[in-house]
Amino acid sequence: MPDKEKSLALSLLLLVGSIGCVSSHTAYVTLPTVNGISAYRIDNSSGRLTEIVGSPYATGNSPGPVVVAPSKKFVFVANRDDNNISRFKIDSTSGGLSEILPRTSTDFNPVAIAINASGSFLFVANELASNLSVYAVDPSTGDLRAVSAPFPTPQSPVALAVTPSGKFLYVVNSNLGAVLAYSVSASGMLETIPGSPFIAGTGALAVAVDPREHFVYVANATANSVSIFAINSISGTLMEVPGSPFLTGTAPVSLTVTISGQFLYVANASSSNISGYTIDPRTGFATAITEGPFAAGTTPVLVVTDPHGTYIYSISQTTRIITEFTLQTTGNSALGVLTNNEQTATTPEPAVSMSVTP
Repeated sequence: MPDKEKSLALSLLLLVGSIGCVSSHTAYVTLPTVNGISAYRIDNSSGRLTEIVGSPYATGNSPGPVVVAPSKKFVFVANRDDNNISRFKIDSTSGGLSEILPRTSTDFNPVAIAINASGSFLFVANELASNLSVYAVDPSTGDLRAVSAPFPTPQSPVALAVTPSGKFLYVVNSNLGAVLAYSVSASGMLETIPGSPFIAGTGALAVAVDPREHFVYVANATANSVSIFAINSISGTLMEVPGSPFLTGTAPVSLTVTISGQFLYVANASSSNISGYTIDPRTGFATAITEGPFAAGTTPVLVVTDPHGTYIYSISQTTRIITEFTLQTTGNSALGVLTNNEQTATTPEPAVSMSVTP
């Protein structure tokens, strides 16, 4: 092939590669006061959020928790006042949403939802009914089918997290200040793990599992602390680690572990900041990052890790602002430090939940 033709062919290959390159992903935020869900495109290089044309999209009454399917085809939103789940199809080009009816019934007040890594099961905590619903997810349509009648729990489950393997489900119960633990069968059935519930702290409100599936972290909003538990990889039982619980800011209401498993971040609603911690991979213990805590606007109610591992987002319910932080992952002295990029998005109304596509 002559040099000129080779050069042309190389240029075409580079052009095709640049067209096929994914330069952004999406995030979805629920707005209960207007019964809607806002959609944002996130620039992969800057982390900037840009609202998608057509957003916000109508949901049921008082939408709360939201989760994106791992396939990036569907978004599920729990409508707390309607006791049902809205299912949206994601437009693969724009990231916009279109609801697929009918909605799926839950029990009373679905306050938390989670989906396993394979996308095969959706788990729902129904606070007022004091039970858990489990649905099998159709991979092609997103249709939800209850695997059984709801599983009863002690009064008022408020948060849940499924492990990366999908083997175990951990549910926070504020009344008990404890974590309820369940094994998940291949069919989605739940079985209580011996020793459950495991005591956390007063006002236990949020839960996160590290990506290596070694530890469970629980935010205790009333006790101003975080409890840490080691996971038995065979049985799923929990054992509180030495030094747990440790003190945070005032009213920790949300927490997240980065995709690397290196860092833990906690949103302190009454302190208006985010506490950052380095996680010991052997013990799970979290050591405070000395440069923190990091200012996060008034009353941050949510802290979310971007799946790409570069950014952290917090939502201020009072100011209706989503703040973007860059996560420092290289260097020696500044590891885990959050830098406010002064790039924000303002939601139309106060937001309560956010989910970001992989």
